Amino acid sequence: MAALSWLTEQYAAVVETGRSRLVVHSQPCEVLPLLALWPKAGAAIFWQKADLTLLGSGCAYECVAADRDRFSAIKQHWQALECEWVGDLQPRAFVAFSFFDTVSETALFPAACLHVPLWLVQQQGEQAYLQRYAYLTPDSDVARLSREWQDAEQRLLAPPSPDRANTEPIAMPRLSGTNYREAVRAGLVAIASGGAQ
Repeated sequence: MAALSWLTEQYAAVVETGRSRLVVHSQPCEVLPLLALWPKAGAAIFWQKADLTLLGSGCAYECVAADRDRFSAIKQHWQALECEWVGDLQPRAFVAFSFFDTVSETALFPAACLHVPLWLVQQQGEQAYLQRYAYLTPDSDVARLSREWQDAEQRLLAPPSPDRANTEPIAMPRLSGTNYREAVRAGLVAIASGGAQ
């Protein structure tokens, strides 16, 4: 897989220089089939404006900030990431801010957050790309990252296959005006037992 060998090369460069970097690997994609499989990716973030749509999942890098300097702190983190990124398409991130300098510990979101997804579908006009992200440091576990990329790719891009456990046909009773209730009951039992999926 080209993406995994590219990730390994980027990690070697990080180790050699001792400098962390955000890496972005992109490939053209068809959006519709990918979106049909996207729920397998888990929680997602969606953003759209006139000619740009972004859908991200997972987390490659995240930074949170609070207090009055939260805006500048997030901006500095993003500028540092932008200076050290490697890839074929510009990286994208999701940024969120609270109206308040601080939020309670039980709040759903921090006062400020910069989130770089592990996976991003980006569509601009007619062009669509699937991007993989990783934030590499000299201490990164590149084998784990490779497995994460590979596992996510299999979940997102592998064609679905039928569940072999449920290949037995369900017996269809002959229907008449008097036995439809029995047919409905048999169907509900099959569904409840997982035999009709």
